[in-house]
Amino acid sequence: MTRTANLLRKCRDDLLRRGACSVDDVIRYAKQRYRTELGAERERLLELALRREVKDLMREATGEDADGRGEMTALLPGLDAPLAIAVPTDTGGYRYVPFHAATWDDLLKARAERASNYARAGERLRDFDRKLEVLRRYMQGSNNVTVADACEMMARDVA
Repeated sequence: MTRTANLLRKCRDDLLRRGACSVDDVIRYAKQRYRTELGAERERLLELALRREVKDLMREATGEDADGRGEMTALLPGLDAPLAIAVPTDTGGYRYVPFHAATWDDLLKARAERASNYARAGERLRDFDRKLEVLRRYMQGSNNVTVADACEMMARDVA
């Protein structure tokens, strides 16, 4: 973990101990609290921001952006395809292949990667649903009960 990430984590944790916060709240607090340290990291942070921006653009080109649609290209009438596909590399990264230039092997690797991503997302959702099910009887129907309150109630029920 980088020094900047550790500073940001401290800010996030400080704010979360006080209550709800946003990404902007954490950034604002970090700038106030660690102005000098963050200034020294400016170039590295710019590089990270550029990398994140390009990754978002590549997700858009592959149709895997937030809205799930992305930029499409018409190959034939009725056969729209993403501008590119993300093909995993042996080094753990991706190479982005224009859809029209993809080989069968590229398509199969990209499909396997998408299937793996959906499986991981499905497992995270099932895990979250398990937590909801445990909390449901203590929280459902009341918007004033927090998770901490529900945990206290569960602990009393067990005791």
